[in-house]
Amino acid sequence: MTKAEFKKQVMALLSSSVDGLDHEDKAALVRRAATEFEKGQPWDTSNTREPWSDDELRVVLSRAPTHENTLRLAKAFKRGYGSIEQIYRWAGQSERRIADARADDTLYQTHPQGARLAISRRRQITVNMVPTNRSIAERR
Repeated sequence: MTKAEFKKQVMALLSSSVDGLDHEDKAALVRRAATEFEKGQPWDTSNTREPWSDDELRVVLSRAPTHENTLRLAKAFKRGYGSIEQIYRWAGQSERRIADARADDTLYQTHPQGARLAISRRRQITVNMVPTNRSIAERR
């Protein structure tokens, strides 16, 4: 089958009536079906279990947690679908809940410069600068 024939068949399918669905509902159904199809296809997941950078987390949390965005981000960052879902799930938790449940969670990173990455309840990444002993001594 050629691309033109495939497109023609898809358009014919979209033109047919579906019980109880208008054009917008059909388009939403097609998007969900396409996402499910893509989710079932293999993609490069070579960054699985690698630590997340601050910028990567910012990009993930700047997008709405939809199935389409989750799939797009998983492919872009070469991660599993579930790892993006996990970021969205933990972003909605309080810092205390995260600390109690998973104190060693990889969503928290302490950087050499003393910055600590945290995900706030507002689903934003905040970087808290933790002063080192040297900077405290210099202030006195």
